[in-house]
Amino acid sequence: MGYDGSSAQASPAVPAATPPLHPPMLGDGDTSISLNEQMYTALSMPVSPSQADVSSPAVPPDTAIPAARSGAAPAGDAPPARKREAVVDMVEEEPVFQPSSRSVRIDVRNLNYIVQPGLDLDAQAIGAVLTRGRRGMPTPRKLLDDVSMTVLPGELCAVIGSSGSGKTTLLDVIAARHQSGGGMFAGSSLSGDVLLNGLPRTTARIRAVGGYVAQEDRLPAELTVREVLSFVARIRMSRDMRDEEKLRRADAVAAELGLIHVAHTPIGGSATVRGVSGGERRRVSIGTQLLLDPAVLFADEPTSGLDAYTARHVVSTLRGLARAGRTVLCTIHAPRADVFRMFDKVMILSQGQVVYFGAVERVVDYFSKAGHPCPIYSNPCDYYLDLSTVDFRSERRERTSRAVVKKLVDYYRANTKFATGHLPEEDPLHQQSRADAKLRLIQASEQDASVAADNAALASASDGSKGRSLFSRRKSAAAGDGGDIPMADLSPSLEDTSPAKVLGGSEEDFRAVTGASVLEQFRLLYLRSVMFRFKARSALLTEFGQTLAMGLAVGVVFYALGSDQVSVQDRFGLCYIVSTLFPFMVILSTVAKFHADRPTFYTERQDGLYRLFPFYMARILADLPFDIGFSLLYSIPIYLLAGLDLEVDKFFAFQIVIFLCIYASRSIAVGVASMVPRFQQASFVANFLFTMFLLPCGFIFNMDTVWIGIRWLSNISFVTFTFQALSVNEFRDQSFDCPAPPVGSMDGQLPPGFESLTPEQLAQYASGELTSCPIPDGESALELYAMSSVNVLHNGIFLVAVTVFFRTLCFLALKYISQRPR
Repeated sequence: MGYDGSSAQASPAVPAATPPLHPPMLGDGDTSISLNEQMYTALSMPVSPSQADVSSPAVPPDTAIPAARSGAAPAGDAPPARKREAVVDMVEEEPVFQPSSRSVRIDVRNLNYIVQPGLDLDAQAIGAVLTRGRRGMPTPRKLLDDVSMTVLPGELCAVIGSSGSGKTTLLDVIAARHQSGGGMFAGSSLSGDVLLNGLPRTTARIRAVGGYVAQEDRLPAELTVREVLSFVARIRMSRDMRDEEKLRRADAVAAELGLIHVAHTPIGGSATVRGVSGGERRRVSIGTQLLLDPAVLFADEPTSGLDAYTARHVVSTLRGLARAGRTVLCTIHAPRADVFRMFDKVMILSQGQVVYFGAVERVVDYFSKAGHPCPIYSNPCDYYLDLSTVDFRSERRERTSRAVVKKLVDYYRANTKFATGHLPEEDPLHQQSRADAKLRLIQASEQDASVAADNAALASASDGSKGRSLFSRRKSAAAGDGGDIPMADLSPSLEDTSPAKVLGGSEEDFRAVTGASVLEQFRLLYLRSVMFRFKARSALLTEFGQTLAMGLAVGVVFYALGSDQVSVQDRFGLCYIVSTLFPFMVILSTVAKFHADRPTFYTERQDGLYRLFPFYMARILADLPFDIGFSLLYSIPIYLLAGLDLEVDKFFAFQIVIFLCIYASRSIAVGVASMVPRFQQASFVANFLFTMFLLPCGFIFNMDTVWIGIRWLSNISFVTFTFQALSVNEFRDQSFDCPAPPVGSMDGQLPPGFESLTPEQLAQYASGELTSCPIPDGESALELYAMSSVNVLHNGIFLVAVTVFFRTLCFLALKYISQRPR
């Protein structure tokens, strides 16, 4: 599968007097030159055709830049040697990595992927369904349409295309990370085959041999580079390895990726933490995947958001990883010319359909024969990307661009093995790489120490092979391009090139590494969570100051409550404010923090970093001391400044009830945030629930007079149970000063302390029948709010039940509801 140049129609003849825009490629005559020269010619950097080397499908950047074969062009056309030297100086040395211990071939056959988008919970979407019925539902979308490809070990393959072309979808499907999407009634349909060494791709198999670098670097901003790599090494690498060995592996990966000089620098990337550069952060993401020595590496838009130099360095790193025997597949939007030439294979997608798949060296010739020669001085990648993009700026542009794309798709299917249904190994494009696959198998059997020594020796050599890895030199030998490793040193069975035999296809290839135990995962996750708290000093100090300021503010407002009749209403008001003010702030901040942390959690879970239960318990227990501390910081100033009862049992009961209330509100927030995908929607739902719990607490109005349809809310409101528990705790065994009984007529005025009388008491007072104190003690005050039978312990148990319910809801939502970030 893929273009092999054998069945394409001949390109139109070009007048001899006019220089060809892009001459034919790879064996289509003695005048062929490589894509690398095409690009450098477009950049006004001519390359001598007398020093050509077209035997390798993609030339490493540290080797000579290939040109036409000897005799392909008149000698007088060759540029001066000094120009070639200038070009060579621009090419950096390719990094050398430890060889991969396993090799995996990826075959994708006739892949189709259809998604039924879900119904969003917003007014516009729901209104469309209510007014239009089934026609208002989102229509299914075919994201991938008969996609086929093969990527071999040692190859760096790029999937390019415009936004929405299906690049990331293809990568996710191969990596078993696809999902139907969010919303109600969402679904998906997947057909076709994805094979790993001839075996069907399963989540367990791809997770055992693959690593995935997401488009966004979701790394803890507060931790240093070494702390991130060390944590991943400890939790993912084999439990049979000692901790010292894991740390050495983390340091070795940092050294391979050139991160030693920033090992103790924070990752950064957040609004409050500055750290390493974008390219270094991307290499840290790659490093977290390299710790387990994956045979397959997926990278989604690895150059996104990076400058040109840093992007080239990242792609050079991926190329070096491929040259060490790994299968590297990445998506990329619009690479510049010198980055594009680093890839071995390229797939161009448009609206989920393949426009081209094959060797990078053949792409210029292919599109020229398809009737779209690249204009001179243009980047071929940019030009072909424009050709394969549907322009939606107007109906006319859309029709025209769709016609071009359809023509390109039809041409590809007509001129490749795609249309015949041949297996990938029957395509001549892939036959040339079978020896490469054999070399991966040979390489996997070598000792890491000896290979590292060979690579080090090669890197320090002064001959023409400087900077080339042992693997690349053996590859050159197998290809017959003059490599210095004799063919006899490779394998006695090279004549057997069956891919199934080359790469095995055994379950032994997919043995997963057993990482840390559940208890060890809990320990590591707990320590990391505590480290997060202390390293995020700015957020910690802000939360500390906010909590203390709120406690002092409430305490000052209710400063030194007396024991007269007026203080009765003030004490009830204090209990109400304490039950609602800070819990509301906790809900707002918790929803925001949960949604900020959730992308990192889902990324780590998809990487198989840990199990959910140890992570969940570690976060709860790590946050618990801080929750207790902030609760005390809020409640103690209030209790002391307001002059509440200083009995020891009442004091501690007050602190415990406040903590249970705050923790219940935090639990409600995480429960809602885990179920609702968007931050705005989660904030609305959480605030709505809090309002429903706030109103029926019994302080604002008497629940006996409220409509029976909502009266039941007071029985499930955590605010109600908190307000009642605080009130009973404060008023129990409390006595109040009473004014002298009124004498004579009221004259329309009530003396101080008599404002809280019931209508019956007011009538008795008006007639002179009331001669006792209105509220002589706390029990009388509690009777006014129907709290005489409230038990503080029972209310506390209810708050614990609310916490357990919403925490369990959060756990189940994290486990079964995928809110994967894009």
